[in-house]
Amino acid sequence: MKINKSKHTVFFLILYVLCILSSGCIFAPKEGKKKVSDTIGKWQDPILPQIVIENLKVAFNDRDIDFYERCLHEDYFYESPSEIDSLDVSWSRSTDVGVMQKLFDDCIAFIFTPSSSSLIKEYGINIPDKPDGALVSDEHPDEIWYIYNYDITMDLTFKTYGEMKVHQFMKFVMVESPENQWSIIRWIDETSLTQ
Repeated sequence: MKINKSKHTVFFLILYVLCILSSGCIFAPKEGKKKVSDTIGKWQDPILPQIVIENLKVAFNDRDIDFYERCLHEDYFYESPSEIDSLDVSWSRSTDVGVMQKLFDDCIAFIFTPSSSSLIKEYGINIPDKPDGALVSDEHPDEIWYIYNYDITMDLTFKTYGEMKVHQFMKFVMVESPENQWSIIRWIDETSLTQ
């Protein structure tokens, strides 16, 4: 089955993820070993936001849940807002990792192609010497969040549903740790808002 860019694709992907969630407890012990990379890709020390995206690409392309989880901040949250509030989807890091594990388990191939389109810095209210006109938030008072807009293309082949092509519009919100390590603290899927 081949599906191109459309609201139906986004709906199908959300429906698929919800089916994954309802098919079993994501917190139940996993049978067998975790999917580990066949050393196709290599983990890079995430000293720049762009490296986090490269690591994420390797995680998807290799279907490596360990790499995927390492890209996410401990306070990570996924959001998929909708023009219709009842269709909003959001979940925590542990739920996201469980969903992705099940998705990876059903995938034969997963080609993740990101293309960056813009960057916005969001300053916490306690950050000194903010530039004039800076975007300021009280959600993270002592941090600067870097909001990267990405166009994402995913070519997937599922054991269950066959081939699927998905085009999505994502915001990856990055934060730098005191150890100069970057990670994704928010993943906002705005695909349904842009079509």
